[in-house]
Amino acid sequence: MLQGRTHQSWISLVCVIAGCNIDRLRAEFYVDFSTGGTIASSAEISESSSSTSDTSTSDTSSSEGDSSTSAPLDDTTTETSSDSSSEDDTSPTPFCGDGVVDAPDEECDAPPESTESCVHCKKVRLIFVTSVRLSGETINGLTGADSRCKSLANDAKLADPGSPIKDPGNFLALLSTSTVPAVSRHFPGEGPYRLVNGLQVSHSFAALFMDPLENTITVDERSQTQTGPVWTGTNLEGGRYPGIDFCGDWKDSYGTANYGYNEALDAGWIHLGVDTDCLSERPIYCIEQE
Repeated sequence: MLQGRTHQSWISLVCVIAGCNIDRLRAEFYVDFSTGGTIASSAEISESSSSTSDTSTSDTSSSEGDSSTSAPLDDTTTETSSDSSSEDDTSPTPFCGDGVVDAPDEECDAPPESTESCVHCKKVRLIFVTSVRLSGETINGLTGADSRCKSLANDAKLADPGSPIKDPGNFLALLSTSTVPAVSRHFPGEGPYRLVNGLQVSHSFAALFMDPLENTITVDERSQTQTGPVWTGTNLEGGRYPGIDFCGDWKDSYGTANYGYNEALDAGWIHLGVDTDCLSERPIYCIEQE
């Protein structure tokens, strides 16, 4: 402490002799006597303090910059995750009436109530008895029978623009041969089968051979009434009827074949008896496909 006072007195004496302002000297200089009297100007002290402050500010800004840079990455990740979760949560569940045919449960798509062509998303298919009567020979095999169904359906559609027949080429004959059972040739629709006049015959293809018919198949392609025996060659389950030659597989006037009766609601519609005269002229059944 004594040493510090001696130095201060010496400096004061020098300033008096030199005519300097002791107060200005005190304001401009700081003497650190604890380090051996090192003198530093106030400007240097101010500059040092400012540098320290700038460095601190720079470090803080850098730290804040790093934080602000990483923040959007976290936000983006969160947003992406949220969007993905949202998409999963809003995926529509298929239902009858959504305008999309959702296979295999739907054959068509319409509102749940019945419409002209779709009932509870099950397609409505047509069945008719032909207006034309044919002998065993003039049927001309399965190919000829199918062609007859298609041509009659097409003529009916052309004659009546309001006909429910939309695709005349989508009909096949309900006939069995010695090698082909009728049931194997047809699409097993799960929806109802109806006459051209709109009356329902069966609620499905399988039900044609299992349950009594809801209405007799006495309506032809033009919605006209036709009654009597119908060539089928088919047993009660839709297979080949045994013990007959199907009129030479529907290409001969000689031979045997069985027939159904279209005024029957029971199994008699598909099989009622056997005929040994293939010259007899009878209609056939035609059914709409997939």
